[in-house]
Amino acid sequence: MAHMTIKNRSSLILLVLLCCPGTLCSRADDLSTLPQQDRAVLNRLENQFGGINTIKTRFTQEKELAVFNKPMVLNGWIALDNNGHFAWHVQHPLRYSLVVADGVISQWDEDSDLVQNVRLSKNPVLNAVFEQLTLWFSGRYHSFTGKYNLVVQQETPPALAFTPKPDTMEHKVISRVVIRFAADEQYINQIIVDEASGDKTTLTFHETLINPPLSQSTWSIHADEP
Repeated sequence: MAHMTIKNRSSLILLVLLCCPGTLCSRADDLSTLPQQDRAVLNRLENQFGGINTIKTRFTQEKELAVFNKPMVLNGWIALDNNGHFAWHVQHPLRYSLVVADGVISQWDEDSDLVQNVRLSKNPVLNAVFEQLTLWFSGRYHSFTGKYNLVVQQETPPALAFTPKPDTMEHKVISRVVIRFAADEQYINQIIVDEASGDKTTLTFHETLINPPLSQSTWSIHADEP
C-alpha cells in the first residue's frame, strides 16, 4: 500500500507540473488588464526560456496533508526535453519511476518490481498534457491568464502566483499555484500548489542543468541516477 501512495501522489504533482504550462496555454486572455511591470516580467521570462531544449534536475517534494502534522517527503530527479520525453524518478523513501518516450507511458515501483506500459493515445487526458509539453519550455506564462488570475508577487527574482478562475475545473481542486524562479531567471526554483482540500505540495529543484546532453538511456524506466 505504501508504494501506491507514493505513486498516486507523485503522479498527481507530475500532472499539475505538466498541465500548468500546457493546458492553460490553450486559452489566453488579453494581457492589457495586467500592470505594465507584470507584463514586462512575463516577457522577460519568455525570452529567457525560449532557448531551453533539455532540462535535468533533482527535486524534493513535500506533501503537507491537512489531517497530518508531518509532511510526506520524496526525493529524486527529473529529465525532460522538448521532443516529448519525460523521466520522473523517485529515489527515496521508496523507488518509483514514470517515463514518457515514443508515445508510451511506463511506470515501475520497487515493491511490485513490475513495469506497466500504456500508449498515450489510449489516455486522451495524458495525451493532451504531453502534446502541450513543449510549451513548458517556451516560458509563455502569460498564457496562464486564460484560466488563472495572475499576480507577479516579486519581480526579482520572479515569483508568479496563479489563482484559478471560478468557472474553471482547476478551481475545484487548486486554490493557488506559486512558481518561484532562480536569481538568474534561467530555471524554476520551486513550485507550490495549494489544494482546495487544504493540502499543500511543494516541489523544490536542486542542481538544475539547462540544455545538458541527454542520452537515449535517460528515457529508460531503470535509468541510473544522473
